[in-house]
Amino acid sequence: IHDDLPAMDNDDYRRGQLTNHKKFDEATAILAGDSLFLDPYYILAKSSFSAPIVVDLVKELSYASGSLGMVAGQILDMDAERKTLSTEQVKNIHHLKTGRMLAFPFVAAGIIAEQPEDVMAKLREIGQNLGLAFQIRDDILDVTGTFEEIGKTPGKDQVEEKSTYVALLGLQGAQEALKRLLKTVKDDLAQVASSAEIIEIIESLEIK
Repeated sequence: IHDDLPAMDNDDYRRGQLTNHKKFDEATAILAGDSLFLDPYYILAKSSFSAPIVVDLVKELSYASGSLGMVAGQILDMDAERKTLSTEQVKNIHHLKTGRMLAFPFVAAGIIAEQPEDVMAKLREIGQNLGLAFQIRDDILDVTGTFEEIGKTPGKDQVEEKSTYVALLGLQGAQEALKRLLKTVKDDLAQVASSAEIIEIIESLEIK
């Protein structure tokens, strides 16, 4: 919700529907986003998990979403508009902005299941790579997709002169990078867990 606001990405549509601030107003969108940002901590606090596990989950979620994660990535992303970045710089933005948030459910599962450090590291890596794959796919669809397919206005990255994976690697290069990354995620997941549901989600990111 916050990401769609005029002060940030200024998007009118999300998943084919008017964004929150367009359907209601900016004040409502800010408050709705604030609530969704804070409610997970309440849910964790009232859960039946032991106190040490709750503390670790809260710490991990704060790490993923705050100034060391999503917020930092969003700031770097806004600062990068109309600038030429290296592939590593773009990768770092996406690791912070998306990777750490998508790593949280994997890491949270490991915390709850009290997994050893080597498994925790692999779970974190899987989530980070899945976040990166999501961003590469988003960059590709911004070029190749229609409004009906992606549910938002296509071509915005080029208009805003953003350094995307398509801009840096070319369309084919970005498609190949996405394919490699999703294979890595599936291979790594097979080492630590067996979940047809998660594999289905991963495969949904593939571009046919």
